[in-house]
Amino acid sequence: MISGDMFEGLSNLKELNLCYNQIEHIGTNFMENLLNVEILDLSNNKIVKIESGMFSKSNNLQFLDLSENQISEIEPNSFKALCKLKKLDLKSNPLSQIHATSFKSLKAICKVDINKKINDHDDILSFSIFRPNLEYTSDWDEFLQQFSSK
Repeated sequence: MISGDMFEGLSNLKELNLCYNQIEHIGTNFMENLLNVEILDLSNNKIVKIESGMFSKSNNLQFLDLSENQISEIEPNSFKALCKLKKLDLKSNPLSQIHATSFKSLKAICKVDINKKINDHDDILSFSIFRPNLEYTSDWDEFLQQFSSK
């Protein structure tokens, strides 16, 4: 488990790469000492769930890579504090549940990468309508485009 006290004294850090570290869980205070991080790479770990509040101190984060994990659920409001986030990479995760409110505050988002079929289509539809100019790159692009033009 990764917790915030591990990064004490690193308040000026701009980029953090934690890929390939076998991380299974991230505490909700994870970013409390990393207030200026703009790029966070958590790819290729064993994270199974994105919890509400996990990134609550991440106001400056612009790029978040969560690809190649085991994430099956993204809780509501998980990315609430990420008002500057431009790119979110969720590729190659066994996503089964994404709540529409998970993405509600992503005002600056330009690109989300997802390439696994997600079962809860209503939440995806809400997200695709929420950010109509969002560039999607995924295996289910065509599916989303069918609904976003209506």
